[in-house]
Amino acid sequence: MCKNEKELCYSCILFDLDGTVLNTVADCTTAINKTMDVFSLPHSTEKQVQSYLNNGARMLIKRALPETFRDDENFVDKVLSVYIEFYKEECTKGSVLYDGIYECLKELKSKGALLGIVTNKPDVQTQIMVPHYFGDLFDYIQGNSPEVPTKPDPKRVEMALSSLGKSKKETIFVGDSWVDAETAKNAKIPCIGVAWGFSGRKGFEGHMPDMIVDKADEIVRIAACGFN
Repeated sequence: MCKNEKELCYSCILFDLDGTVLNTVADCTTAINKTMDVFSLPHSTEKQVQSYLNNGARMLIKRALPETFRDDENFVDKVLSVYIEFYKEECTKGSVLYDGIYECLKELKSKGALLGIVTNKPDVQTQIMVPHYFGDLFDYIQGNSPEVPTKPDPKRVEMALSSLGKSKKETIFVGDSWVDAETAKNAKIPCIGVAWGFSGRKGFEGHMPDMIVDKADEIVRIAACGFN
């Protein structure tokens, strides 16, 4: 049974970025292919780039490179640094919000929830993109950097909760892949999986979240009423 409108079961909702609240495939593909042009390497299609995402920029680059280059860490470093600069230029051009996400976030905020972004995307682009697409809806924004571990390390969640002043019992993690489900599991908090992500429901195989939703407004219902 739902609590009253002024009291949420979960008042802190942490979101993944790519594939969860924002479809970033077009901009990532443009940046990847501009990078590959610098090194005279083959392009990737949007469908291929979509399959490369969810494990951070370094893994994205490794997957985009021809196999013969993937074990050369020095070369990967060079390609990654070029990609980071191109993506900074591209990251607000063609990415789009998923259906209902903006309304979902607005309603959660209106009910008093604190919202956070915890993503493996490099922090430099994360800090550009989230305010550009979502204004001030998010209270915490953290991408990947050398100082922080990548998901599914639970420290990412612990850092967010420390900053927001929230406890694990107040918190849900929302994401589109097994990485997010494992992040939540490692942090000992519930996870909502979204079916519209880059890999669909198949992205959770072997790492199931507590619930998978098909529409963004279901996230509001769970935050208010719990998983019953």
